[in-house]
This record gives sequence, C-alpha cells and structure tokens, in this order.
Amino acid sequence: MTDQDYPYKRYEKSGIWKTLDKGIADLVNNGDVAEQTDRRYIVGYLTKLLLDRRPSSSQWRRVQNKLRKTRDASSELEHALLELDATNRTPR
Repeated sequence: MTDQDYPYKRYEKSGIWKTLDKGIADLVNNGDVAEQTDRRYIVGYLTKLLLDRRPSSSQWRRVQNKLRKTRDASSELEHALLELDATNRTPR
C-alpha cells in the first residue's frame, strides 16, 4: 500500500492518535505486545474506530436536552412532593 492509499493520514494529528500511539509504544517497550503490522496502521485503525463511534454534536445536544427535561421534571416532582408532604403535616 502506498502513502496515497494510506487511509488513516487524516487522524494523525488527533489527540486520540497521540494517546493510542504512546500506549502502544509503552506496551511494546514493556514486552506486553508484539507488533506485526506498521504501527501507524494499528493506531490509525483504532483511532478511526473510536472517532467513528463518538456521538456527533447533534446527538450530544439531544442527550443534553433530554437530561435537562428530566432534571426539570424531577425538580417539579420533588417540589410537588414537598408541597404534598407539607399539606399532610398541617393539622386540620
């Protein structure tokens, strides 16, 4: 495969690439892993795998909105329960 065919070039500047590259280097240096493939293909594949599985910003916004609505509903429920509890404690 030539450098033109090398599919992971665009990932090389990512923080994930740098972290994975260092981790694999540490494992190789410790004798925990033996590389049989050019490291840039190993790191490139793992980086692509992680980045492709990372949620998009629109997916994150949807999750954040759901969490906000859940917190709001939870807060309203808590408030209603406190009111109910206060009502039940009031002597008649």
